[in-house]
This record gives sequence, C-alpha cells and structure tokens, in this order.
Amino acid sequence: MERAEIDIRQILSSIHRRSLLITGVAILFTTIATTYLLLSTPTYTATALILFDPSDKNLLDPISISDAGGEASARIDSEVEFIRSDAVLLETIRRTPIGAMLADTPASAGLAQRALATLGLVSHTKPSTAEALHSALTKMRTSTTVKRRGETYIIAITAHSASPERAANVANSLAETYIGAQLRHKISNLENHRAILARHIEDAKIDIADAAAERDRSFEMSQPLPAHQANQAAFHRPIFRPDIVESQNELLRNADVATAQYHSLLERLRDLTAQTDLQVADSQIISAAIVPLYPSSPNYGLTLTLSAIAGLMAGIALALLYEHLIGGFMTDEQMASALKLDEASVLPRARSRTDADSVAELIVDDPSSAYSEAVRRLRASIGFAVSPSKSVTDGGLVIMVCSTTIGEGKTTLAVALARCFARSGASTLLIDGDLRDPGVHRNLKIGPSLALVDHLVRPITDTNFDTLVTTDPLSPLRVVVGAEREDISPTDLLGGRGFEHLITKARSHFDIVIIDTAAMGELADTLYVTPLVQVALLVSHWATTPQHTVKKTLRALRSAGNLSLLVIPVLAQQKERRQKPKLHFRRYGAEI
Repeated sequence: MERAEIDIRQILSSIHRRSLLITGVAILFTTIATTYLLLSTPTYTATALILFDPSDKNLLDPISISDAGGEASARIDSEVEFIRSDAVLLETIRRTPIGAMLADTPASAGLAQRALATLGLVSHTKPSTAEALHSALTKMRTSTTVKRRGETYIIAITAHSASPERAANVANSLAETYIGAQLRHKISNLENHRAILARHIEDAKIDIADAAAERDRSFEMSQPLPAHQANQAAFHRPIFRPDIVESQNELLRNADVATAQYHSLLERLRDLTAQTDLQVADSQIISAAIVPLYPSSPNYGLTLTLSAIAGLMAGIALALLYEHLIGGFMTDEQMASALKLDEASVLPRARSRTDADSVAELIVDDPSSAYSEAVRRLRASIGFAVSPSKSVTDGGLVIMVCSTTIGEGKTTLAVALARCFARSGASTLLIDGDLRDPGVHRNLKIGPSLALVDHLVRPITDTNFDTLVTTDPLSPLRVVVGAEREDISPTDLLGGRGFEHLITKARSHFDIVIIDTAAMGELADTLYVTPLVQVALLVSHWATTPQHTVKKTLRALRSAGNLSLLVIPVLAQQKERRQKPKLHFRRYGAEI
C-alpha cells in the first residue's frame, strides 16, 4: 500500500490561493466573538479564604490535640460539603441583605412561558414564597463555588455576580454564615452532652438516696435493743450473724461508689457548662473577599485572540477542503495529483476579440498568443503519449473531448485543437458528437445540419463524406456539424452500429478525428463513444468544477471497457458561459 505524501509546497500554495477565504472566515469568527462580548453581561468574581483548624480547642485546657492527617483531610472535605449544603445556603439567604434581595427576585420562567408572555397570551404572576426561596437557592448554588486549596487547610469560597459589590458581599456572607453555623453546631453538641449528664446525675442522686436508705435500715436492724425490750424481742429477731456485717460493709462501699460517681458527673457537668460558654469556631476568615475592580469574564483579550486563531484554523481547513474535495482545481499539478495521472494540461485565461467571436479563433488570428501556444503544447503531448505506429497500423487517431458539465470549454477546445492539427498539415476531421446541444457550428459561425443524424438513422451503407462534411472557413479543417432532432434519442444514435461504422471510415480517411461529446454528468452518450477512441481529453473549468464530480467522470471513462484509453486532464481557465445544466431526455440547456 502506497503511503500518501504530504506536499508542503502544495499546501502553502493552496493557502495562498484561498487567502481571501481564510481571511473572511477569520473576520467572521472575530465578528461573532465581538458581538458576543458586546452583548454579554460582565461577571465579577470575589473570593473569601477560610482557614480550618482540625485540632481540638478547649480554652480550659491549654494543650490542643490535632487529628491525624487522614482524619483531618476527611474533616476538611466534610466542611466543604457542609458549606455547600442547602441549610447553610438557605440561612445565608434568610439572614443577609444579599439573600433577601435574591429571595425577592421572581422565579425564572421557562422559555415557553416567556414566549407566551411576550405574545400577551399569559400574564406574569407573582411567585409564591416557596418558589421565590427555591429560585434564590438555585441562584445562590450556581453563583458560588466552594473548593479546598490543594492539600492545605484553606477553603476558598468564590462568588460570581454581575455586580462587584454583590459578589464580595455574597462570598463574605456565606463565609460568616458557615462559621456561625459551625459554632452553633459545636455548642449544640455540648448542650446535648450536658443534657445527657444531667439525666445521669439525677439517676445518681436517686441511687445515692436508695443506697443510704438501705444502709440505714441495715444498721438499724443490727443495733442492740433496750433492756426492757430484750426479753420481748428475743422471740422475734434472729441471732446476730457475721454475714450481716459483711452485707452492711458492701452497702457502705456501694454508697461510696455512687457518691463518687455523682461527684464525678457533677464535675464533668461544670466543665461542659464552662466549655459551652467558651466555645470558638474551628474555622476563621483569613482573607475576606474584596470588591473586584475588573470583570473576570468575559476575558476580552483572550476571547478575541482565540476567536481569531480559531477563525484562521477553520479558514485554512475550509480552504484545504475546498481545494482538495469541494472546490475546483487551481493548478495542473493539483489536478494531476488528485486524479492520480502523470500530468495535466492547462489552458490560460483568454478572451476573444469580440463577444461574437470564439476563443478558438485565436489559433488563426493570433497564433503567437499564450492560448495558441497552450493548444499546440497539448497537441504535442498527445503526439508524444500515443505510439506513432498505432496511427499507421490502425488508421487515424481518434480523440474525444469531454467534460463533466456544460460550460467547461470542451467545444472551444475541440475546435481549437482540430484547427491546430489541421494547420500543422494533418488531415483532420471534427465531429460534433454532442447531439443534445450541438455547439461546433456556433464556434465556426456556420449553420447546423441534420445530415449526421439522418445518416445515423439510415441503415449502414458506405459513408459518403461529401454529404456529411463541410470545411472550416478559417482553416483546412473538415467538420461534421450536428443538429438536434427531437424524435430520436441521441444515446441510441451514438450507441448504434452506424456511428461505429462512421468512426471506422473516418479513421481510414483522416489522420486525426476529434469528437466533441456531450457533458457526461448524468448522461450516457459519451460512454458509448469512449470505446471508439484512443485519447480522451477531460476538460475541467478552473476553480469551479467540483473535484469529486471530475473524479466521478474519470471513473466512468475508465469503466467504459476501453483498457487502452489515454486520459489527459485539461484545466481550462478561459472565461466561458457558466450555466447550471438542466438535464432533459433529449438535450440539456441552461436553467434560467
């Protein structure tokens, strides 16, 4: 498989040729960017920095214990999510003037609602409190960002707004609300702990009272009775035992433990009460947001620069696409490379002396012109490419001039090339094979003739060229002109044996036979002529005929079954009648 080579010189040439297109695209992109900058609302950005301290802070204990690295990082990430929470955002909205302003803003209507309101089909209604609060929350969430700065303990709260003062106020308000919510959360936790300890203290009081009552009852039972009651109670109380003494000791120990726990809980409760009053937040604002002086977006310089670069790149891409696929060929080298042929010929831009004259008359009237030299060069290229022995052995050389669409300059080239051969001394015959829109007679300034059509309709007989051929008024060229006949299909005439017999006889009488064929496009006429010729000149108009259509025409020529066909592409630059072809069954003409 052959590797595609990149020709830098060809690319630079394409860019140079399409410089106006590239410049236009770049200007278009820049204009769009400028319009966007003029219509867009400037956005200001303000940032407040918060330092989070993950260590345990107890003002009653001067020694603070910091968390481990992983736990501290998780706590910071949790704080970031806490700032982003709806609770903090809603509290900011409710408690700050900026939030009240956002809450008073009507909820955004949908596109359909705005369109109907513009047409007067619906009226704007004041949103409910819930809708206004939801709208304010949405705006607050979309206009603020909260991020941790790398692996540090710093949290950045950034606010975006069309007003620089509002951006700074929103960032600072959100930071202050977060710190206040964090402090209240810590105090709430301590108060919950105090409530739990208070319940345990009450339970400890009850336990102490119960233990004391049990101890008193036990000691009361173990005390000796007075003498006058001893005899009476002797029959009702048990004899003193050592296990009772041990039980009393156990009761004493339990009472002491309950009392100690009570005092411990009471001391802890006092500590929590003191800590509640001395709590400080874990975060603090280390850099409050200041009012920005310049908008953060849009960035005018960057936007215009990027739009210009994007316009240039898009213009270059479009230029290369137009040069190598969509647009027409610009140079003979480009044409030969795209069609994968050895070479291509080029006809320079030329004008006839008057509008009534044909450019082909320059071969006779101005033989030293650039156009005449280009036609002679093409004649030489054909002579060098075709084996000299072929014309001697097989008869005259048959050359077909074809194109993809009308207005390419094929008929003009056919007449000019035929005159060039005739003036060089070769017996030359020019046949107008474009039976849908014959044009050779117009270039020669002679009248049309149905002789060719009538000859092809009749059964095959010996061809009498005297009834078909006329002479060019300006050269020794012999010509078979054509005319349109509406009751017969040109495809049937050109694809029949009568036309093949005519070409065979022409080769035996003339050195050069040139056939001007119909523009191929969607027509099949030229495909029936292709097997009868040795050389096909494929004419394409400079910078106009799309390359893909020319490639399609070349593939059609090669698929016609003539394996020895020599195709020479010709890039015609002379101004011709450029009309959009309108295809009919019998002919094609200009669509007006």
